[in-house]
Amino acid sequence: MVGDDLSIARVMPSSAYPALCRDRFHFAPTATKERGANPRTAANRPMKLPMHRVPILVLVGLLTVAACTGRASVTIRNGSGAQLQDVRVEGRCFAEKIGYLPPGAAGSVRVKPCGESGVFAKFTAVGIAHEAPEVGYIEANSSYSVTLVIGPDFTVRESP
Repeated sequence: MVGDDLSIARVMPSSAYPALCRDRFHFAPTATKERGANPRTAANRPMKLPMHRVPILVLVGLLTVAACTGRASVTIRNGSGAQLQDVRVEGRCFAEKIGYLPPGAAGSVRVKPCGESGVFAKFTAVGIAHEAPEVGYIEANSSYSVTLVIGPDFTVRESP
């Protein structure tokens, strides 16, 4: 059959193939048996990934996925003298409710933003709704955390 490499290998002696074709199509082990050489030499074996490297590659892949799919931590502290109701944190692709915070208390949530995101705070104090502009910065990674402090004048700042 024309174009069928296996049928040609059976009809033609392996010495008729150039060395490049023997290596590419793995005809070399048959040819080396005819010549009496060892068929397991480095030139005749197909390339394999060393098995001692496979666990390392798997571990690196899992750590990369885990680092990029984590949840960041956002904490809000009530530094005002008033009770805060409907406390929320928002950002790109997330909006989480903390709820009620008495004076001096803190609340924390884990959020999963879509990539890089600013953090916004919303709350109600003394019957007035407050909405803080972007205060903090987080990414979708468990190593990111931000603490926001609500001051006595109901301004929000990021705590160092």
